[in-house]
Amino acid sequence: MKQKKQWEPENQAVSDELSDLIRDCHLVVTSFGRSNGPREEKRCEFTIGDCELIYITKGQMQFSDGVEHTLCQAGSLLFLCPLTEYQVDFSQSPQLEYYYLHFDITPIHQLESLRSYLFGEGGPVFYPPAELDIGSRLEVLHRAMEEKHVGYYAMTVAELICLLVILCRSRKGEEKLGDGKGPAPREMQIVNEAIGYIDSHMDRPLRVTEISKYVGVSENYLYKSFVNVVKLPPSKYILRHKVKQAEKYLKTGQYTMYDISQLLGFSSLFHFSKTFKDYFGVSPKQYMKINRLK
Repeated sequence: MKQKKQWEPENQAVSDELSDLIRDCHLVVTSFGRSNGPREEKRCEFTIGDCELIYITKGQMQFSDGVEHTLCQAGSLLFLCPLTEYQVDFSQSPQLEYYYLHFDITPIHQLESLRSYLFGEGGPVFYPPAELDIGSRLEVLHRAMEEKHVGYYAMTVAELICLLVILCRSRKGEEKLGDGKGPAPREMQIVNEAIGYIDSHMDRPLRVTEISKYVGVSENYLYKSFVNVVKLPPSKYILRHKVKQAEKYLKTGQYTMYDISQLLGFSSLFHFSKTFKDYFGVSPKQYMKINRLK
């Protein structure tokens, strides 16, 4: 008689080095919030007693921990270990906005393991891919915390784990970003100037040629800088930026679709509607119905 084969699930959870490491950590979120608005101080020195993640959503700051000196702008993500002393310079961006998340990791040897896994040969500044849209995820999380949604603390811990995985994978080469060293300071400066120009001319069509002339570089260098910093070519960044702004206009209920197309420099209402649908999967009119906007 044949022995009955013991049943085994077809899909079993498979452990890996990073999952095992985070599973063995005890993560406790101590504070989470958002800092925005004008800053009176130009330079500050800090020493933190726990771990901290900082995600910049607007503006830029010069970061230094005595070893790493980096210009961090919108889209940058910093991981700071306990008792880190660092200086930040806000002088070029008084309107700096960012999310901060403080947390503890125990036992202490797991923190050291995570520190080694995260940093490797790199520093504390990371450049996550733009398509991950970390800013929007943190915005949803922050709203849930402010409104005290059921389970918001568990959501915060889950998002923290997700961010740690993103950072670790980027350093371990599973989600390589450019050459793995992040964009050069010159590239970040060029992109920052270009984005400032884009923000000031949202009401008309923008060409890469005129932007490259404004910042004083070739179109090829501008393209390379955008890809390295925001992970998008400048033309795609412009469209993405405009449809994101269009979404905000739609949510106010104060503008018609034609008004928005004019405010954002689209060549026609059809062009606006098509571009919006390409990004959101629905037309502006459908978006308004789905969100019950009038």
